[in-house]
Amino acid sequence: LHGMEIGGGKSLTARLAGERNSNLPATASMDPSQLQQQQQQQQAAAPPTIPGAPPPDRTIVAGYDIESLVDAAMGQGVMPTAPVYTDAMGLPLTRIVPTALLTTASPPLQQPPNMMVSPPPLANSHSNNTDSLVAAVAAAAALPPLPPTAAVPPPPPPNNTHPPSNSSLSSRILVLHNMVQDDDLATDEDYQALVSEVRDECAKYGTLRSVEIPRRPPRPPVQPSAVGKIYLEYGTLEEAERARQELSGRQFGDAVVQVTPYSEVEYGMGKLV
Repeated sequence: LHGMEIGGGKSLTARLAGERNSNLPATASMDPSQLQQQQQQQQAAAPPTIPGAPPPDRTIVAGYDIESLVDAAMGQGVMPTAPVYTDAMGLPLTRIVPTALLTTASPPLQQPPNMMVSPPPLANSHSNNTDSLVAAVAAAAALPPLPPTAAVPPPPPPNNTHPPSNSSLSSRILVLHNMVQDDDLATDEDYQALVSEVRDECAKYGTLRSVEIPRRPPRPPVQPSAVGKIYLEYGTLEEAERARQELSGRQFGDAVVQVTPYSEVEYGMGKLV
């Protein structure tokens, strides 16, 4: 009650007062020997106290009195700068007191009907807030610690010594357009020169297993539409993809080279269209 505001700029002052019982002699009327004997009896009956120990009804977290921290935060005390309570090893003390020990149940007030209920005093509101904060700290302290988060290993560095395993092509056979002129097919000498030139250039991008350049008149199952085209067979899809990227769009005379995939089944049967 000491220090509680009662309005009008006034506050209560509470002090301890002695109690005189008719069954006990007054302290003033005792002689010094009786007074000393009574003090010794009172000291013997009092429970032993540990120096520096926190009050039994306070919750202590990491050496700090939670209720004192709340008071300091509301401007009703001094904010501590270091842990106040330690254990026998000198480490900050943590002691959670159940909320039931910190609050006292009181019967609900019976209010007459149609009567406005006044708000509770500031001191009770402060006590309720303190109890709620202490209960929250106690619940948090009772939770088990979170397991450490495992470090995620970094991804392996890219391996540039090998070509990628995935390819946008589904066939090892490529068809080159706009690379054959009529003069290249006129004589056997011109035709062999064309085949040799194509093989040397296209072998730069992978294992070139075969080269087909149809001539007139085509032999079945080669179709007439295949004349003027170059058919390349690579060893892998990756090699075919590399050749397609390198050859597509090249300038060949006045024409631009175009590269398209071709069916491996039809190429294996000799059916060129």
